[in-house]
Amino acid sequence: MKKILLTILLLLPFVTYAAECDHNKHDEYAKYANNITTDNDYYKDKGTYTVNIYNVVDGLYVMYDGKKYKANSDNEVSISNVKEGTYMQIYVYGEDNCDSSLRTFFVNLLYYNKYYGTGACIGYEDKLSMCSSEFTTSKVTEENLQTAKQNYDNSIVQETDKPIETEPTLYDKVKDFALNWGIKIALAIVTIIASTTFYSSKYRKLKHGI
Repeated sequence: MKKILLTILLLLPFVTYAAECDHNKHDEYAKYANNITTDNDYYKDKGTYTVNIYNVVDGLYVMYDGKKYKANSDNEVSISNVKEGTYMQIYVYGEDNCDSSLRTFFVNLLYYNKYYGTGACIGYEDKLSMCSSEFTTSKVTEENLQTAKQNYDNSIVQETDKPIETEPTLYDKVKDFALNWGIKIALAIVTIIASTTFYSSKYRKLKHGI
């Protein structure tokens, strides 16, 4: 009996080896993964997105949030009911027993702006990003929209209160010129007169032999 048990134990593999990564397949799948594209659809009634991933051929699959997605007959994967504002990291793997992913997609699902195109934004369409975009990186609320409008209106009032700069008159230009250059010109004239007087006196003395 002991011999039989010993024989059975010897026949059983006591170490289980994981399948080795097939690097040739991995390289081949990486080429297919380069053809994958994505887009998304927003469903206003649910406030959610469906992210569509195309060209997921046989041998490839998608991982998101710890869940594995296989392509349908059209080589497409759809991830539905994703909340707006979600930042997604989607990984593409191949059935090659390799741990590393073939490609990673980063998808930032924007918030739907319910105030876009409504009366709350009339007059601010080209002034506030909250009114010029249907989808935004942060959620637009009534409170922060009103705050943005008030801040904009206050900045316009402050701009209006600033003194209006007028074009200087001819008198102002002459006055500025006299202040800036008058002393310099006067000194130059005095210097010229003094020099002329001195050299004229020297010339008369030399002429008369004095």
